[in-house]
Amino acid sequence: MNVLVVDDLEEARHLLKKILEKNGFSVTTAANGKEALEAVRRSPPDLIVSDILMPEMDGYQFCQKVRQQEGLDHIPFVFYTATYTDQRDKELAMQMGADGFIVKPEPIASLVAKIRRIAEKGKKGRIDRSSGGSSSEDEMFTLYDERLVKKLEKKMLQLEQENQLRRQSEVELKDTMTFFQTLIDTLPSPVFYKDAEGRYLGGNRAWSEQIVGLPLADVVGKTVFELPWNFQPELAEKIHEVDLSLMQTGGTEDHETRMQFSDGRRRDFMVKKAVYYDAEGRKAGIVGLMFDLTEKNLAEAERRKLEEQLRQAVKMEAVGTLAGGIAHDFNNLLTTILGCVHLIEAEKSPVEQPDEDLAEIEKAAQRAAKLTQQLLAFSRKQPARLQVFDPNQRIADLEKMLRRTIGENIRLTLDLAPDLSPIRADPGQIEQVLVNLAVNARDAMPDGGRLSLETGNVRLEPSFFTQRRIEEASGNYVRIKVSDTGAGMTAEVIEQIFDPFFTTKKRGRGTGLGLSTVYGIVKQNSGFVLAESEPEQGTTITVYLPECPEGVSAGETSGPATGAVSGKGVSVLVVEDDPSVRRVVRHCLKGGGFDVIEAESGEHALSLEADVLDSVDLVLTDVILTGIDGIELARRLETRRPGIRILFMSGYAEDRQAVRKLVASDRFVEKPIDPEELVRRIAAVLNGPDPG
Repeated sequence: MNVLVVDDLEEARHLLKKILEKNGFSVTTAANGKEALEAVRRSPPDLIVSDILMPEMDGYQFCQKVRQQEGLDHIPFVFYTATYTDQRDKELAMQMGADGFIVKPEPIASLVAKIRRIAEKGKKGRIDRSSGGSSSEDEMFTLYDERLVKKLEKKMLQLEQENQLRRQSEVELKDTMTFFQTLIDTLPSPVFYKDAEGRYLGGNRAWSEQIVGLPLADVVGKTVFELPWNFQPELAEKIHEVDLSLMQTGGTEDHETRMQFSDGRRRDFMVKKAVYYDAEGRKAGIVGLMFDLTEKNLAEAERRKLEEQLRQAVKMEAVGTLAGGIAHDFNNLLTTILGCVHLIEAEKSPVEQPDEDLAEIEKAAQRAAKLTQQLLAFSRKQPARLQVFDPNQRIADLEKMLRRTIGENIRLTLDLAPDLSPIRADPGQIEQVLVNLAVNARDAMPDGGRLSLETGNVRLEPSFFTQRRIEEASGNYVRIKVSDTGAGMTAEVIEQIFDPFFTTKKRGRGTGLGLSTVYGIVKQNSGFVLAESEPEQGTTITVYLPECPEGVSAGETSGPATGAVSGKGVSVLVVEDDPSVRRVVRHCLKGGGFDVIEAESGEHALSLEADVLDSVDLVLTDVILTGIDGIELARRLETRRPGIRILFMSGYAEDRQAVRKLVASDRFVEKPIDPEELVRRIAAVLNGPDPG
């Protein structure tokens, strides 16, 4: 059986349709009387169930039209209403030709039973409409107007109540939105929200002012592509793609992004986004929260930089220690090689031709000695002859040599401060620093360029060292700046340039010790060195050395003048744990007429008989010995025999105050030993003031 359900409320139509279909009826629907009348004329149903109060044509009018239409007047008609509910409404319905009047809500079983009963009567032609009353047509329409006016008045009252509720809801909604806006405006982190199409609906003050740079009212309704901020196009596109993906998948999404602003600032943000849903559970849009990671990222980068600096410092210290140890043993070997060469040459008769092979051995050994000195300079264990001097004077003395070194295609310019303070350092080492820097600059400018050398006095405050993470003391420094216009270096190369054996030169063009030697010498003289460079922008190496305290004049040095000495009748105790070195020293001293007593260790020297020690004029001892070292040996010998003269030798200067004092005096001879230099040092000690 086909039933036509007529109701202007979609939910009501849908519910009644489901109920009737579940009970075996075939159901079609219409939204008002006019639409239902057209449907009935097209395909008459077996039964009509209609609401009364509907737009365009109400249920009463619809029922009357059906009853007036020939061929349709037999169709059973049932009113199902929640608004026309009193007896007068029912009477009017029956007068209009209705076959049933059901008031909502009606239990489902009862509702279905009543509709089924009326439908069965209509099917069998047993419906009696005579009980609808004998009222005239005028009376019927008077009743209709009365009921309609009352229902309209009731509906108007209902609408007014609904309007009041809506206005109250709007006020409450406005208050809620004000509270919500105030709440998110108090958040320091930017917050925004947008609809499903990507149009911004709002945000907090931190977002509109700090991120977008516009009042919030000027942002609402715009997409990411329409905002006048400095988004790179690819960044806006990325944001849009993220939003599209998130709207498809739902849930949340986190990503980092970098934004550039009109004032040049760049800030890093963590953006957390989530989809929000409407009351029906549909995806309504996206809400986002931004966290500024700039300071955190900078701190993390700084932490990584500090860790790298620490690793670099540990590496440099380890390599320096290794270099110093190697140099000690290497200098012993070179002492033996050069000493043997000297002895062979000394034993040759004057008429013999020079031995070219022997000369080559000596040249190679001298080169090896120079390389060892570079290793020692890097490890800051090279013996230093400290002297107070004017750096400008040394640079002026070096100018001609520097010009010859760098070549004619490089222009050398000097900018020397006229009031430059003196420094206390080893002049030879500082000259080595300048030459090494000039050679490096020359190699960076194969096609020519300009090399600038500038000096000046600077006062360095603690902030200078803090910013550069340098553990040095603030104070007055002499600055020597060497700049070139060469190829420059990348930041990665700059990090390694002071490493020993690191070089950017072609294979065979350098040892990789030039800048590491500079680093070691400057550190040994209580200074520090900084490098600045960019590819194709040249390089600047700046050396900072402590200013010499006031009251010390340039040219001061230490140590007595060296006088002549004859080895005849002079007894020397040689303490050396390397047999080869002892042999060479013994031959050198005996060749000079000295009497030589040997000891292979400090303990051995202390075990000598008293009369033997009493006969010794000078003790020549290595600083580094197995067991008791040379410094401790000297202390014990001076206790047993006050005033004994002692000369130290070493190819490795330990970083101890006692050793530094020895190196600064004439009581020290550097390995590999030159026989003539050894004799001069012995003379200096023997002719010097009484140690006691």
